Amino acid sequence: MSANEQVELAAVKRSMVMTQVVGLPGTIMIGFGIYGLWGYGRELHSFLADPINCYGLLAVGGLIALWESIKIIKLAKRRKQLEDQLAK
Repeated sequence: MSANEQVELAAVKRSMVMTQVVGLPGTIMIGFGIYGLWGYGRELHSFLADPINCYGLLAVGGLIALWESIKIIKLAKRRKQLEDQLAK
């Protein structure tokens, strides 16, 4: 059973990394949204000059970050369970 647990632990770790990679655009969107709102007129692109676009970036980025957080928490719990089982 230990070999199966090790395989599952590796799969959980791989899923955590992939979730973080997929969630990265959400964090970037949040960053651009905040910069667009409080950049004091120094927009990197004309898209960030409109506050509606910035709020959209914040909303979509926030949803992606929320999804990532929920998934990472579930995977971290499973990882902890597997590590505890392997330590026995």
